[in-house]
Amino acid sequence: IVDFFKKRDLFLDDRETDLIEQHSEGWAAALVAAALSMDEDRYRLEGCVVPFKSMATLEHYLYKEVFSSWEVEKQEFFQKTSILDALCGDLCDTLTGQENSAAVLRSLCQGNSFLTPLDETSGWYRYHHLFKDMLLSHLRADSPSMVAELYRKSARWHRENGYPLQAIEHDLASGEYEDAVRLLETQSITIIDSGQSSSALPWIQRLPAERVENSLEIAAILATHAAENGHFTEAQRWISPMETTASSGTYATDEAGKYASNACLLARAYCLILQGDLSAVNSILKIVTNNAGSQFNLVKYVDFNPYDISFYRSRMHHLITLFGQHPDIYRELFGNYQKLMQEKPPGYGSLIAGEYLYEQDRLDESMEHLLEAMKKSIRAECPGVLVPAMATLAKISKARGDWPGVLATLDDCELRLQSIHQMHWNYLLRAFRARMLMESGELDAAAGWCDACKLSPYQDLSRAREFEFLVYARFLIEQGAASQAEILLRRLLDFSSELGRKHSIVEILNLLAIACQRQGKSGQAMNFLGQSLAIGCEETYIRSFVDEGNSLSSLLRIFAANGKKQKSYIQTLIHHTTSLAKTAGAAGCVNHPPDASLLTRQEQKVMQLLADGYTNQQIACELAISLSTTKIHIGNIFGKLQVSTRVQCVNKARTLGLIA
Repeated sequence: IVDFFKKRDLFLDDRETDLIEQHSEGWAAALVAAALSMDEDRYRLEGCVVPFKSMATLEHYLYKEVFSSWEVEKQEFFQKTSILDALCGDLCDTLTGQENSAAVLRSLCQGNSFLTPLDETSGWYRYHHLFKDMLLSHLRADSPSMVAELYRKSARWHRENGYPLQAIEHDLASGEYEDAVRLLETQSITIIDSGQSSSALPWIQRLPAERVENSLEIAAILATHAAENGHFTEAQRWISPMETTASSGTYATDEAGKYASNACLLARAYCLILQGDLSAVNSILKIVTNNAGSQFNLVKYVDFNPYDISFYRSRMHHLITLFGQHPDIYRELFGNYQKLMQEKPPGYGSLIAGEYLYEQDRLDESMEHLLEAMKKSIRAECPGVLVPAMATLAKISKARGDWPGVLATLDDCELRLQSIHQMHWNYLLRAFRARMLMESGELDAAAGWCDACKLSPYQDLSRAREFEFLVYARFLIEQGAASQAEILLRRLLDFSSELGRKHSIVEILNLLAIACQRQGKSGQAMNFLGQSLAIGCEETYIRSFVDEGNSLSSLLRIFAANGKKQKSYIQTLIHHTTSLAKTAGAAGCVNHPPDASLLTRQEQKVMQLLADGYTNQQIACELAISLSTTKIHIGNIFGKLQVSTRVQCVNKARTLGLIA
């Protein structure tokens, strides 16, 4: 992309290049349109979100230079299918009236970069978003009445072929509100259980207000969405009318009324768990299990973790606290929950126990629970348990120095995900594999993952991709781009702090401490580490610190030597770090060297000469640098090690393993 614009005498900085790459996805036609737009008065991006001076420039280019050159039949095919986010042959046949759309799509995919397959074998495709926007814009302008009819046909096809959520979107787009409401109500349990309440919110906002207010199922979705985003007062505002509707006596049978009442109780219990108020949850579940009746069962498990690599980072993370503080209550709660299951409990109870015990560095106990969680998740086809369980098992293998075991575990997990067909988990697993490869020293392999993901420090952040960005920040640090990592990590810190994700916040703060130390900003490094330790001490985290290895253990020793806070807790962390090193050594694993990156290469040379007893003048002569530069290096070393004399400096450097 940089070379493409240079040839047109347009010079972009890194941020502008990232913006154009993200928006154009490297599509040649979009790059030409961007260049044409920028040629007018030497336009610069200046941080705008859409990297074109005017979308009209892009649409004009695509329409005149690309679309208009095609024969009419081809134009009609593209326009009629432009309403679709995902295309397949049978669906396109329905919209266009043709009978050979599958062959047309295959041919177009082979010869054009504006149509790409969603995977290798399914026969589903998507248009490049810029091309789709152009097509749909002209369709709306040229044939507005056709648009609604196309959406109606698409909604019908999606309903009949088992894609109800996609049908809701197209029912709304065609103005068929009653059909959309019926689908929302019948799919409400699926939407809630699979963590898709945020996706349903835009649909609900487009419905007539009276239909929303009189629907128990839609109120349940809204209450769930509010609670999952921390708006518990709003959640209660929706639960109250649910309870009013359930107790209205308008149900055809007593069994149906009891079902509605129990659904309200479960909604209230769910909100209490999200809020961290667990005292009343067990009693609510007892009422439901005792009074449920023969018809009240959860057809499928409630998906407590729709997209996080660790249950500690899921919305239901308060359950881990309950396990740690009140294990008897925890076991009773999950026992009552499982009584509501028709079959196949997904293993969340075992996962929570396994993750808690791993964080406490009780690896043998953790493994027992994680293996049980894995077994249940495979039977229930629940990736929200499978991926975190196997990722934590891989961490246990790593802690024991068994790198082949790490890779074998991840390979097995990837194989099992193939039958589940939820691509987000594949992305998370690939990111986790990249982290493990980095920690084993295989930076080139991790670089391949980074290139494929096309990440940058300035991209929009999302909860679902938080872990990928954290792995990317680690890669930047290891590649010597600590300043870029710091930018990304500061953005992630703000993002995760708003969501109250303590487990994520600790990892981010630890990485910020490492990134700042690599840049010679010792004061900021200690500040970030102090914040992390305060949270870690409160939550009793151990592995969150130990797993960072020598990069963080060096900083912990500096913090312990110079600070007064959390001394006992820090000594516990250092003890576990030392035990880890001994375990890895006994297993024949090559330990990572002491964190020499604490000092720059030149500072390492100066440090060694200080230890050898050289004077400032002798150091300057030995390294062929000026006396003033020597003093600057020594001052930086003193600052990083937080010492004030040579003797203190040499002793601390030896303690940290920075010199022999």
